[in-house]
Amino acid sequence: MILIFENDSTTRAVDDISEANRYCEVIDVEDGVYTFIDERAAVLRPILASPTRRTMFGILCSPDSFSLAATDEHRPELLRSIFDDTVSVEPGPRIHTREDLIRELDICKR
Repeated sequence: MILIFENDSTTRAVDDISEANRYCEVIDVEDGVYTFIDERAAVLRPILASPTRRTMFGILCSPDSFSLAATDEHRPELLRSIFDDTVSVEPGPRIHTREDLIRELDICKR
């Protein structure tokens, strides 16, 4: 599971990187709008195949997708914010409510 935290105090849970790519615009990923963590609060660092570039006509050209790499950094406060109700949980493909997400996180702890 990948938890996507946005700068506007919302989070969404997705099952894999393809779902994360469908939800997140690459230019926003590059701009740091999102923080990605796994179900154990390990930060997942976005990796872009190539940086966004400006074309000759001034149009921004972003890569089509991104990947995520595990890091040693942990952000347990982000997980706590779900349980403490300090972030809004946006419906995702499979997990639709805060209760669904908490139930899923409890299963992952086992």
